[in-house]
Amino acid sequence: MPYGFINDRAAKLLLTDINLRDYVCLIISKLLKLNYEYVKNNLELVHNGVNENQNIKGKDTDALFENDYSVINFEFNTEYKSAYIVKNNMYVFHLYLRQLKPGEKERKIKPIYQINVNNFDIYQKGEFIYKTQLCETTYHCIRDNNLVIYDINMDFLKKLSYNEIDGMPSDSLEKLFLIFYNREDFNYEQFYDGNPIMERVVKRLEEMWENFDDMLYYDVEKLRKAADDEAMKETIEKQVAEKVEKREKEITKEITQKVTDEVTQKVTDEVTVAIALKMIKDGLSKQQVINYLQITDEEYETLKRKVFDK
Repeated sequence: MPYGFINDRAAKLLLTDINLRDYVCLIISKLLKLNYEYVKNNLELVHNGVNENQNIKGKDTDALFENDYSVINFEFNTEYKSAYIVKNNMYVFHLYLRQLKPGEKERKIKPIYQINVNNFDIYQKGEFIYKTQLCETTYHCIRDNNLVIYDINMDFLKKLSYNEIDGMPSDSLEKLFLIFYNREDFNYEQFYDGNPIMERVVKRLEEMWENFDDMLYYDVEKLRKAADDEAMKETIEKQVAEKVEKREKEITKEITQKVTDEVTQKVTDEVTVAIALKMIKDGLSKQQVINYLQITDEEYETLKRKVFDK
């Protein structure tokens, strides 16, 4: 099998496989700190659509489960994009809202647990698992215990050595999630030898690889290059937009200044003429008018004719 982060389509097939339900139950029980048998006896795979509106893009989740106490949704994110973050947040709120039925005055709301398996460190703090909830920012009081997001940082597992991971318990979350990133220095068939649940997971992945028409695991370098190319495109577009906006502001300023100058000059000229006419009518000498208003002899004679022509 190729190396890298698992294809989200492959991850979906893996998590929704009825024969691997105990694997999913183990992840949920360990992550949410619940009794394994309780999770196993109640967990059901449900329709993955979060909204019936056909106009909503990305309205289907990767793997959605429900039991009598909660709703659990798995999402796989290959790279950090604001669109993916918005989509994941949208899932949480839609899964919360769809429990409210029209006409019902009171209904017990099941908590929503969103589990994002990310091929990056979302908060850049070097932690393996982040737990996010809505809370007040000063006192950190939880606003609603029914909305919980877990972000699994696969970058964390990439940096651990073989011995570090091998020394962990067989049901540790690190070993359970490691399967979603195929490392070149690991032989998963040997690594999980003696772990019945994980042996079946590895076998299922190998079966999928034989019949899969897409890449089972993403090529990390190609992903990064594509992300870099996209980032470069966005940077260039942003720079062009900024230059266009700056030039538009400069043109607007130039036009505004030109109009202001023209209006000011026109008003000044009209005021000068009015004052000159009044001075000539009042009998002030030619030199007095010229010196006071700073006009030429020719301009004075023109204004004088206007007075006597009347």
